[in-house]
Amino acid sequence: PTAKMMILKLFVAVALSCCLTAYSFVTPASPSSRTTAVFAKTSVPKFNPALEKWEYTADDQKPEAGYDILGTLLRQGPKPFFVRLFNQDQYEQAVLKFMAQDGVDRNVAQGNMDAFFENAQDWMYYRVQAENGAYAPDYVTLNGAKLVKTVVWGTGITSLLSWGVYCIITGEDFNSIFR
Repeated sequence: PTAKMMILKLFVAVALSCCLTAYSFVTPASPSSRTTAVFAKTSVPKFNPALEKWEYTADDQKPEAGYDILGTLLRQGPKPFFVRLFNQDQYEQAVLKFMAQDGVDRNVAQGNMDAFFENAQDWMYYRVQAENGAYAPDYVTLNGAKLVKTVVWGTGITSLLSWGVYCIITGEDFNSIFR
């Protein structure tokens, strides 16, 4: 039992390090000018003090005008995906507030809120840098090459993890997959 446990711990450590490496492929990192200036809008959502909620003032502010929940998953990963899935009102209010305060379109607001829910500190750092005229990540554009690499890594790691669990449960030799 102890040898199996050591193998399992080693396997988990290697799998986690590979997953972290694979996840680095999906972080947005294309230099651009300040995103909010590029996508400036004239109509913005309005705050309703009676309901204490942001409300739409045009059709291009509604959820259908932005990208879907799969777009959130592909752009920023599972954390904002689950926020959007399980707390739709919080997500929607955050997007509308960002649209109103920065005067941007829905896609830019969604991209920024997805990045915020993924890692608030990094998002704030890049926001301050962009306001000072430096690097501004593009949270809207989906990079196909990075997506393919992530899917390949994820498939490989998931397969190895599944095989490791199968070997532990059945007593099969882990190296038999390579024969």
